[in-house]
This record gives sequence, C-alpha cells and structure tokens, in this order.
Amino acid sequence: MKKDDKTNEILLDLTECKYVLDIHKAIKEAFGFPDWYGMNWSACWDLLREPRETNVYVRILGINSLPKSLKESGSKIIELLERTKEYYSFLQESIPSFDISFEYIIAD
Repeated sequence: MKKDDKTNEILLDLTECKYVLDIHKAIKEAFGFPDWYGMNWSACWDLLREPRETNVYVRILGINSLPKSLKESGSKIIELLERTKEYYSFLQESIPSFDISFEYIIAD
C-alpha cells in the first residue's frame, strides 16, 4: 500500500501488556474504538471491519515480546488483522468505487 494523505497510520503498541485486558485497552486506544467496546475478540472484529474513509496502515509493536500467557492473544490479533485486510480486498474487488485499503506490519 502506498501511504499518502489518505492514509491513517495506527500504532498498536503492546510492549507494556501483561494481561488480555491490557491488550484490549491498547487496541481500543490505537483504533479509537468507542467506550462501549466489549473488550473481546468478537467485538474487536466487528469494529475492525466498520467502514473507514481513509486507508489504514497498522504498525504493531511488542507482539513478539508478549508474555507466554498472551501468545494466543497475539496470534488472535494477527488473525483479525489479516481477516480485515482480506475483507477490504474483497470490498475492493466487489465494489468498483471502493478504494480504501487496510494493511498491517509487525514492526518488532
């Protein structure tokens, strides 16, 4: 994805996360999820696939250094981001006027 003025760069910093709730707080803050965000994976998926007006480029920090007890949660984050990326690609293929993209990178 080419980053430009139409790109919203999101930093998802997980470096201080010690519990699953910490991860959901980081996700909520990074993506600007509303106060009613349910702090669970289903709610995260629902909000990630909400329509956006700009391209999204997510940089993830700290996922590789999560405590062993949170490795499954780290995998779930990547799964949801990958599903979101695929969903946006599907929309681009299905709707000719849809030109919003979603990308992510693990930066650590």
